[in-house]
Amino acid sequence: MEIRNNTPNLNFNARLISKAVTHVGKNEISLYKLGAEDKGFLDNFVSRANLKKLYPTDSSYDGFFEWNAIIKTSALKAGRDNMIMATCDKRPCGFLIFKEKPHKKLHITKLVTWGVRKDVKPPHVGKILMHSVFSEAQKDQMKSIYFIPNPDISLGKSDYAFYEKINFKASDSITDERYIFDCANLGKSKAQLEYFFDIKNEREIKDVNLTKELSLTYHETLKEKIFSLLKGLANKANLTK
Repeated sequence: MEIRNNTPNLNFNARLISKAVTHVGKNEISLYKLGAEDKGFLDNFVSRANLKKLYPTDSSYDGFFEWNAIIKTSALKAGRDNMIMATCDKRPCGFLIFKEKPHKKLHITKLVTWGVRKDVKPPHVGKILMHSVFSEAQKDQMKSIYFIPNPDISLGKSDYAFYEKINFKASDSITDERYIFDCANLGKSKAQLEYFFDIKNEREIKDVNLTKELSLTYHETLKEKIFSLLKGLANKANLTK
């Protein structure tokens, strides 16, 4: 994925709502709520999306077209449905789209994640996004959450297995309610997810200028190369102690 931030003077005001730090790798994942005012940013992002370049060592994988299409159709939802974007290393790496329906039901319409640099994908981004929507459901006293999982995308990993692990149940419905989550299980499922990361909700939610906050290049910068080298040397030194 090759993305350059070459669209100056646009007013993007996403809201930083929470951060999570993964237990493995200590990756910091930031979550932003996006709206219609962020459409220009999202258009700029998806117009340059190229998963094949982002995953060059997986060139034999045949699901890049579908995966890329889900990312692009997710971006179109800004301002129409609730949209949460995940970032890591100041780069976008996931979208979750949802809307509230009658009878205290919450419908997840899209959930998709991808890497932040060539062959680098932070762990547990999907889990962190789901934790966020569980918190929304808890706050609004929703009764159930439902979703149609994506086909097997993201390098062949099964979305069905992911949802079953966090207590979604398959139904016989031919409507959108293919997989249903009973919100009576919210506490249990949030605790299961928190096994993988620590979550920190922002005390004061502020508007964030995404053009200043995020990088839209998916190459490793010189600073990042030096940091990775030093981290590798430190890990090697710890292993030899």
